[in-house]
Amino acid sequence: MIRLTKVIEPQYLTLRGAQWLADLNKAIILHGGYDAIPEKEKDRLISHYRHDNIKNALFPTSFNKCAFCECIPDEGGNFIQVEHFYPKSLYPMHCFSWDNFLPCCGRCNLSKSDLDTITQPIINPYVDDPCEHLHVSLLKIKGNPGSVMGENSVRELKLNNSRLIIARRNLLGEIENLTERVAEVMTEIQDSQTPRIRNNKIGKLLDLIDELEALMHPSHTYSFFCKQIILSEEEYRQAKLVLLSAS
Repeated sequence: MIRLTKVIEPQYLTLRGAQWLADLNKAIILHGGYDAIPEKEKDRLISHYRHDNIKNALFPTSFNKCAFCECIPDEGGNFIQVEHFYPKSLYPMHCFSWDNFLPCCGRCNLSKSDLDTITQPIINPYVDDPCEHLHVSLLKIKGNPGSVMGENSVRELKLNNSRLIIARRNLLGEIENLTERVAEVMTEIQDSQTPRIRNNKIGKLLDLIDELEALMHPSHTYSFFCKQIILSEEEYRQAKLVLLSAS
């Protein structure tokens, strides 16, 4: 999970949200509660938040990744959805609130379900900095000491399920391979016999560092995990110093 920035509310929602909410409230009063509204009628009343004009504004803010687990749903046969941070079943007044929308994969949406995020707060990456609440330990994401929000997020969103552990294991292997190559190239730089050979090796080192930093970029899947691992690698830190001195 990484820190995200919400863009301005799309005009499509701004112009229509109040009327959609008014219609929903009428049905809640008529039927005696949100859950009492017949399913077909309820779906008709709330389906507006799934409109492409809303999705097309929201999804790019997370680089088309799940805001919680950082997978790219389309790559796993899933699809990205509009999730309500405060569940619409518990807080229907926020059903059409732009600040309540997050992009989410089906797995995380199912795990979160109707969790009351007021009484059991979890991280909202548009509001909270996940780095203040989470850290990486081996292949697992864990809550920082004393962070109830972090612990809740790991537990309720199932951030260490087998799907995510397997993905992190594969990424860890890729990172380890790259850092080993970094170490080899740095040795070759030290052993360079001529400035030309050294410059060629510096270029090779730069390419490897670019590959590592691409894994940390916010648009990459599981970038929080990758960043935590890469920044802890001594080879990466030493390579950055080598490149800095060569610039």
